[in-house]
Amino acid sequence: MPGFEHSPLEYIQQIRHDLRDRYPVGFPIIKELLQNADDAEASCLHIGWFTGFSNVAHPLLTGPTLFVANDGEFRSDDQEGIRKIGLSAKALNRATIGKFGLGLKSVFHLCEAFFYFWSKPDTFEILNPWYGKAPPNHEDWEWDETSSIPNDARRAIVECLKPARVLDCLDWLVLWIPLRQECHCEKVPPIFKRYFDDDNGGTELISQPDLAHEISKTLPMLRHLKSVSAWNLEADGNSEMLFQVNLEKTATRCRYRGHEQGISTTTHTDRLPLKGTVNQCLYAGFEQTLNLPIFDELREYDYWPTVFGIDSSGKEKADPHCAAYFVETPAEGSGS
Repeated sequence: MPGFEHSPLEYIQQIRHDLRDRYPVGFPIIKELLQNADDAEASCLHIGWFTGFSNVAHPLLTGPTLFVANDGEFRSDDQEGIRKIGLSAKALNRATIGKFGLGLKSVFHLCEAFFYFWSKPDTFEILNPWYGKAPPNHEDWEWDETSSIPNDARRAIVECLKPARVLDCLDWLVLWIPLRQECHCEKVPPIFKRYFDDDNGGTELISQPDLAHEISKTLPMLRHLKSVSAWNLEADGNSEMLFQVNLEKTATRCRYRGHEQGISTTTHTDRLPLKGTVNQCLYAGFEQTLNLPIFDELREYDYWPTVFGIDSSGKEKADPHCAAYFVETPAEGSGS
């Protein structure tokens, strides 16, 4: 064999390094999910907690779960990209935020493997980074045995999500993230040593008091996402919307989407206002592009970095664009 040999343990190690060096625990995980939805041109995102199923025979579907659903299109290159590490369908797309193919992998702070399915009928997939490396003395890796249960699992999850009306759109994607339990790691050491076996079972991920406020501060810098809802869903069908963050219809946000399909950049003085309201947060600012020949010349320089996408390579994306805004939020309590 003239090339390198590959092992799932390499991917596990890289994920661990990325979790340690790139993606802190907490809101940065949610922020990555918001950015992924925005790159898919989703207008709404639902995030929530679910207790777990008692009638679906898969070891990862019986415990507490974090789910994320958006109404963006899930394209064929996204289907390929979700299973890659370090390669991305967005690497050369100057209209998207992501480029490293790593952001979604931040959910491994919370789980050892996750499921995903989308609006195409009969889809139900698992992403298990341990796949191909059966634990010692265990020939079968039952997490990967989804072939006999996808329809039952998909139907059960779709039924569970009905109260949130998540899947009423033409296009959608659901991430079903089984929160890490100690029983998930009896055969392997955890990717990240954080378990959700206590009485809360991970509900704090979406019930933290400042989550809605952090999302409100993030929406103005996105391009497509307009609404984010948080849910608490029970196996008995009871549901509770914890909060909803909405961008007002008249709000203006960043409009630049890359040199090829961006806003007008006829002069170096282009400056467009950003202004609006997200729930009780008022924001205002500007975005600006600098359409100067020096930047085009810089990109054509021989030593400009080259990157690989999933099926192509090219110069690393970068545009002379910037944006800044200020946020005004009502103070809690009474002043003196």
